[in-house]
Amino acid sequence: MDDAKMTDIYDAQETLSDLRWQYWQQEVVFSWRWWLLLTASLVMIGVWLKLARKNEKPLLLLYALITLLIAVTLDVVGAELLLWDYPYMVLPWGARLFSADLGLGIILSLLYQYFRSWSGFAAASTCAAAVFAFVLEPLLIWLNIYNAYAWEHYYSFPCYIALACGLKAFTDYAARRGGNQLAGRG
Repeated sequence: MDDAKMTDIYDAQETLSDLRWQYWQQEVVFSWRWWLLLTASLVMIGVWLKLARKNEKPLLLLYALITLLIAVTLDVVGAELLLWDYPYMVLPWGARLFSADLGLGIILSLLYQYFRSWSGFAAASTCAAAVFAFVLEPLLIWLNIYNAYAWEHYYSFPCYIALACGLKAFTDYAARRGGNQLAGRG
């Protein structure tokens, strides 16, 4: 193969972008899977707004948004490396499976709210990781929303736990450093 040039990358990206747009228009938008993902996103936001304690929302929002940022980044990298991909997405570009990433952030932030001790949080996060990795991922594969090419569910399990616990440590630190305002105690 000849040396790749930036123009080659641009041309390939332009072709890929056009293909994604055409595929999304013809196969995805307004399909039942698209409606499922959109509805799940809206329901998860509603659940978070209902269950998140008002005085703790800034801290929970911090936890959820950082989770979302990390999950979206990992999803994009994993898809670019052809570890997995998503045939059905709410939007044709950007975050690959925003609905699942959003749900992950919401669920983990609510666990953070309800399980303040490390032992309780670690146990709840481990249970959630098992559900994410061994129930939801296979379900998304069965629904043809997620394709795992070079990825196994048991790889995801420790990643979910590490993400949850790492963000608890960070959020606890931010709450201590940010004082009462961020912690919802001001």
